[in-house]
Amino acid sequence: MKNKWNRDRLRVQCVAHGVAVGERVAAAEDAAHFSKAVCISKLNDKLHLPERAAKGGTAVADSACMNLSRNIGTNNHISIRWDPASKIFYFQHPDFSFSFSFLSLITNFFSSQGAMGVSLVGGGVKKRVVDYADSKLGDSGISKARAASSYFDGLWNLIEVEIGSITRGMAAWTHGSLEPYLRMFPIYTQLVSFAHKPKVARAMLLKLERLILYSDDHPDVLEFLAANCLLLRETHIENYHSILTHYVHKSTASISHDHYMHATSVVKNLRRLRDSLAALADHKPSEYKNERAVLLERFQSKTFDDTNTGLDEFLYTPFETMIDMIAEGKGCSGKYSDDEWPRRDRLAEGHAASQKALDSYVLYFEGLKKAAVGKGLEGWLWNPHTRNAMMQEELGRRGLATSGLKKQLVERILDHARANQGGFLVQGDGGAEKRSNCPPRYDEEEYGSLFPEAMED
Repeated sequence: MKNKWNRDRLRVQCVAHGVAVGERVAAAEDAAHFSKAVCISKLNDKLHLPERAAKGGTAVADSACMNLSRNIGTNNHISIRWDPASKIFYFQHPDFSFSFSFLSLITNFFSSQGAMGVSLVGGGVKKRVVDYADSKLGDSGISKARAASSYFDGLWNLIEVEIGSITRGMAAWTHGSLEPYLRMFPIYTQLVSFAHKPKVARAMLLKLERLILYSDDHPDVLEFLAANCLLLRETHIENYHSILTHYVHKSTASISHDHYMHATSVVKNLRRLRDSLAALADHKPSEYKNERAVLLERFQSKTFDDTNTGLDEFLYTPFETMIDMIAEGKGCSGKYSDDEWPRRDRLAEGHAASQKALDSYVLYFEGLKKAAVGKGLEGWLWNPHTRNAMMQEELGRRGLATSGLKKQLVERILDHARANQGGFLVQGDGGAEKRSNCPPRYDEEEYGSLFPEAMED
């Protein structure tokens, strides 16, 4: 309060909380004469505030940001201890073919390759769990345990598929290989689509379509991206941007593209010259490493031995306990009961959300095709510049329902227009009113008559 609040704000708070002035409550006139120190003293007495903030205290927002950044390291740590030597393999998932023909590239890609995942081999905690399940439940012990317990299935999917697929692809990217990330992109698309945010799902599908197109027809683009993948990471971009700021004069009032062109053209040679001079002076060369690379190396150092042992047991113990319960024929209970982790297939739900997003794109691209060749009222309705809000306005003018997808709105207007080519009646407060069949926003010079000959037939 002492550092962040000015005197006027403190005076307002004194009045709002009714601090004492002698035998009475302070009014605005009284507070106007309080100094900042007096305000703080009176508010401390009234509200019983601590004189100093708790040592190490952190705001909620700061804690949230800190935890988000820590989760990156935590997930990487879990993935390394779960399966240290994992490589990326194909992971079969039932029916990844789409039921409609939009973007044949995606259809062929999913039906031929499926989603990506990891193999049921390797070392670390995962191998211990697999071996223990086989010893207790027989061959294919993991499959039996997943079928018997939704908690086991959910925890396995969380570590093996969700955390594992994301961290392994990003870790490989950190070390200069973009291929694992690209191979895992279909499963990323489904995990993101699981969030049920249609616009985000559509954006992921567009990226996937570009990836497949480049893979089939423009492999040179992927080769270029792969060769420069470290330059595409946000940490490198942020670091490089901060470096560029040193090569634009601080008194520049308005930074333009020319300033950045000059800075990017000189920065590499100037920094090379600086490093050469530093080497002549026997200075230790500076080596930049991004945060993720440093964490990945640190997790495997000797200083993390105790932490790694604790994390291994933390990951292994729940699976061991649930396998014992399943082997006894009792089923998982207590904190591992099915009610605590309802069975959900995030990949299947993400797949369904992807289908929905693709379905909306089918209508969108159909509209683009019709707008390119369409004439008359149909061409105007399918034009991408004719927004849903404009069509809903036209539906309201005609007294029709305004809900539905664009295709439904178009068909509703066309059916009504065909049935009422000479105009239509709408009941109003003053009785029936005859209205023109031509929408007020319709441009006859661009689209011609409402009903070209082909449309009338």
